[in-house]
Amino acid sequence: MVKDLLCPLSNKWNLEKIRGILPQYEDIILRIKTSSTQSLDTVIWLKEKSGEYTAKTGYGLGMTADKPPMETIEPVNWLRDIWNIKTSPKVKDFLWRVARRAIPVSSNLERRGFPSFNCKKYGVHEDDLHVFLTCPLAEEAWSLLPTVQRPLSSIATATELIKQGKNFVPLPPTGLNATLWPWVIWNLWKARNKLVFENRVFTAQEIVLKSIKE
Repeated sequence: MVKDLLCPLSNKWNLEKIRGILPQYEDIILRIKTSSTQSLDTVIWLKEKSGEYTAKTGYGLGMTADKPPMETIEPVNWLRDIWNIKTSPKVKDFLWRVARRAIPVSSNLERRGFPSFNCKKYGVHEDDLHVFLTCPLAEEAWSLLPTVQRPLSSIATATELIKQGKNFVPLPPTGLNATLWPWVIWNLWKARNKLVFENRVFTAQEIVLKSIKE
């Protein structure tokens, strides 16, 4: 319960408990102001001075509420850009979700009305491009990948990263015939989730080695 995350005397947030139970939501929880009077919670309707809900103000709010803006998604050709990639079906499905902005990074969740949050490791705003390319961990992982070409710094979207994947061919002397870059994206995502939910840190070397083995 919420009260279990509060200090009983001050009624302020107990940081130790929050970090032990819900570390991934620390920033969001701390934005919520707690009551210093320790009074019971009461539901109020802000559109009425009395705090009581009325059908009139409820109807008025529903009629005047702004419609959410149409979400623009960069076009991606499923057959050409994803299906033809020589990789596992589960990775193809994941790449499709990345291209459709359907993975739960902060920027995607914000579009659906959720509060924003930062990258747990580096403290900057989290979007899909940060997770897969511009995050220092991702940058190091790509730099270690034994491929002829690596992602360009000019890449502006995760979809563009996927489309350019065909250029990331393994170097001939390595003896690697498998397509590595989809597994790097997959394992960067797994490393991100391990950090958020289990507080476990992976190195770039571990991510690349795991991608080669898989």
